[in-house]
Amino acid sequence: MRDAVHRLMDELLRAIVADEGIAREFAEIAHACRQAGGRRTADGFLSLARHHRVKALEARARAAALSSKYPRHLDGGA
Repeated sequence: MRDAVHRLMDELLRAIVADEGIAREFAEIAHACRQAGGRRTADGFLSLARHHRVKALEARARAAALSSKYPRHLDGGA
C-alpha cells in the first residue's frame, strides 16, 4: 500500500508542476499578445492559463487529501 500511495503522490506532484508551468507559459503568451494588440488572442490564452491553474489547484487538493488520509505512508512512519 505504501508504494501505491507514494506513486500516486509522485504523479500528483508531477501534474501540479506541469500544469503550473503550462499556465505560466500561456499567461506570458497572453501578455505578449495583448501588448501586440491581439486582445482576442490574449483572452484565449488567458482562458487556457486559467484552465491549467484550476487543474493544478485540483491536483493540490487531491495531494492534500491523500496526505491527510495516509500520513504514515508518506512521512516514513510505520
